[in-house]
Amino acid sequence: MNKLSTNFWYMLKVATVLLLVSLSSKLIAGPKDLLIIHSYSRAESNKWVSEQSQGIKSGFANSSYIFHELEMGTKKLPVDQFEAKAIEIYEQVKAIDPVLVFITDDNALKLMVPKLGKDIPVVFMGVNANIRLDYPWLLEYPNVTGILERPLIKRTIFLMKESLNLKPKKVLLLLGTNQTGKAFLKIELNNQKTFKLVSFDVDVKTSGEVEQWKKWIKASKSDGYDFILATTFLGLTTIEGNKENTEGFVKWMSANSPIPVFTVHTDVIGHDKLAGGMVLYGVLFGEAAAKIAHEILGNKKKPKKIPYKTLTQGQLIFSKQQLKKWTLTVDKSFMDEVVLLD
Repeated sequence: MNKLSTNFWYMLKVATVLLLVSLSSKLIAGPKDLLIIHSYSRAESNKWVSEQSQGIKSGFANSSYIFHELEMGTKKLPVDQFEAKAIEIYEQVKAIDPVLVFITDDNALKLMVPKLGKDIPVVFMGVNANIRLDYPWLLEYPNVTGILERPLIKRTIFLMKESLNLKPKKVLLLLGTNQTGKAFLKIELNNQKTFKLVSFDVDVKTSGEVEQWKKWIKASKSDGYDFILATTFLGLTTIEGNKENTEGFVKWMSANSPIPVFTVHTDVIGHDKLAGGMVLYGVLFGEAAAKIAHEILGNKKKPKKIPYKTLTQGQLIFSKQQLKKWTLTVDKSFMDEVVLLD
């Protein structure tokens, strides 16, 4: 065999080895890739999105899995652009080729599951729905399971009374008309617009318009209310139809409400913000979702064999500055359960 032939066969062997190494590394790397698809972005809902990611990743702290994250940004994105965004995200999913996908919140669930199909395991969290009533089509996907979100609104109102030694006669509950607000009203409140909670009444008012919220808040004290629970206001719109700046509106509520305003959203409690509330902690959702993922990946359990779960844990959080402003004091019996900000 001449020198030219020898060199040819040597180069062919080298190329073959490199190809095999490349293929084998791909086979090794693929099963280690996990993907998180967020309905929202950190810029839109900083703590909630980050907390969920933190919880998921903490559940894989001692593993060699590689995480990828994609954000759909649907709080600011116009609805007519949702489908195009979903197609864009799906192209990235195909490029990553993950072994399992985590989905956070309702919009990503509705938009992405039909595109992901029925093969790749999907674990969702933070979804506000009754699956059989709101997402019956999801029952056709044997590869999907997850964590449902329940805000425990009635419990939050009651705990505001108990933990701060309040004696309300009437409370105002404000809800937005976005997907989450509708779910809160339908699932937890059974579409009630007024209900009695122990010794006091709660009136429920819903609107997607920020100006209407401002009218209700300004008139709240003269209308006989003792405090407000404000939730699902992240998607409120202005008269012009534009999305209201959430941070600006929270500060407006703090400055203009004649009575204390509480909430179930972590991001809006603090100095010159809302007074406090019992909030759902995204880390707990992420940790619970990670446990489900381990059942699927480690124990080879089929998602359809893992029932949907509901978290009922919440964290009492108050702003020290707001408590002082309203001359409120946390009852001593609750001090070990409360986080004080500022």
